Amino acid sequence: MATHLVIGDPHSTPKSPNDRFLWAGKFARDIKADVIICMGDFASMDSLSSYDKGKKSFEGRRYKKDIEHAHDALEKFNRGLLGNGRKKNGQRRIMLLGNHEDRIDRAIDNTPELDGAISIDDLEYDGMCIITRFLLMWMVYTIVIAFQMEFLEKLYLEKMLVGLY
Repeated sequence: MATHLVIGDPHSTPKSPNDRFLWAGKFARDIKADVIICMGDFASMDSLSSYDKGKKSFEGRRYKKDIEHAHDALEKFNRGLLGNGRKKNGQRRIMLLGNHEDRIDRAIDNTPELDGAISIDDLEYDGMCIITRFLLMWMVYTIVIAFQMEFLEKLYLEKMLVGLY
């Protein structure tokens, strides 16, 4: 039986140290996780937040710092996961892109001249199965439809059987 580790919204941000990613990687190694799933928002991307843009608290946030901090977090996670040997253990890694990573695409949509200058690819989630919000919604929709079809088939079958008695 496969061991899964699900990590929810770790929010790598320059406002917080990345040591927790090293610990999370070591934990994944200790439990011998076969599949590691990040539920999104690995990178917080505070520099692209629209929540407090224009306020004093926003000053000092930079895209480059966000990207570098996300790279550092991923490097620490991998170091904890793989140990000093740096030998890949064969885990399947799945990265869902959350609303914080989506800030990059929203910034490009709102400021088209950023197209080509910034990108989701800047996060370098290489070697992971990337699941976008669209793909996730499609998967959930497919599961819901399949469940509904199975439910309706059972209901119809029950009504048919009741009719036979």
